Amino acid sequence: MKKGEEVLAKEVLKDWNNDFSKSENAKDAWHLMFSIKESATPKNLEILKKSVQRVMDNNFLGYKYVMVLHTHQNNPHAHIVLNKRNILTKKKIHFNKKEDIKEFWDDVRNNFSMTLNNKGLRYHNHSILEKDLKKECERIKRNLYLDEYETKNDLNEILLNSIKRENIKIEKKKSRIDFFSEENKILKDERKNLLNLFNQYKKKNNKKFYKIGRDLKLNNKKINENEKIILNEIKELKEIYPKIEILNKELNKLTYEKNNRCKKIRNVFR
Repeated sequence: MKKGEEVLAKEVLKDWNNDFSKSENAKDAWHLMFSIKESATPKNLEILKKSVQRVMDNNFLGYKYVMVLHTHQNNPHAHIVLNKRNILTKKKIHFNKKEDIKEFWDDVRNNFSMTLNNKGLRYHNHSILEKDLKKECERIKRNLYLDEYETKNDLNEILLNSIKRENIKIEKKKSRIDFFSEENKILKDERKNLLNLFNQYKKKNNKKFYKIGRDLKLNNKKINENEKIILNEIKELKEIYPKIEILNKELNKLTYEKNNRCKKIRNVFR
């Protein structure tokens, strides 16, 4: 089954049958939903469809999925059924920690909102960072036994930890960019050698050029996949810096308020 091709449910089940476990609790597929709060015009439906395809390509490369568009309600949405087993590695999607799951889905949602924005719609994903910060602030405010000074210390620690987490993300993304860039450098050198061999064998009518041609095709595919990953990592990296800037502003604001309070206390005891 090719990308964008219309298929019947029984064809999908037949194609995916070997990927699925016999166990009842295997959880071999995911049901995802992407929606927009827009009228169901042909233009908006096309934006939704293309945006979902882009998100799936960016985040689920090597995984089979089927998509169904629902346009009969006020908010058009796309249902996705995703085969969790990778075509190449034959491994199923797995997360080691709950935090990894949260961050992954936050990235997917962020990717979706960015893609919609690039196509002319206005959307913003409230990241885990924003939600967690707001939640923590509300929790602290509810704890009435804390005085103002302790509350600010608590918030100060939350902000510092959040900045630390975002900086760790930056280092991870930079590391991935370096890794895939280096891999592409090696692959491009291999491509150059393969092209030379391909031309030599073709001139001599040597049938080996067919195999070299296949190797070239696989080489190009891998280079393109790596470039997509690099571009995606760069895009996500650019999104982290504004978050850190916001956090630093909040931290500076808290520090300023705390210092002012300390000055007032000192003045009282003079």
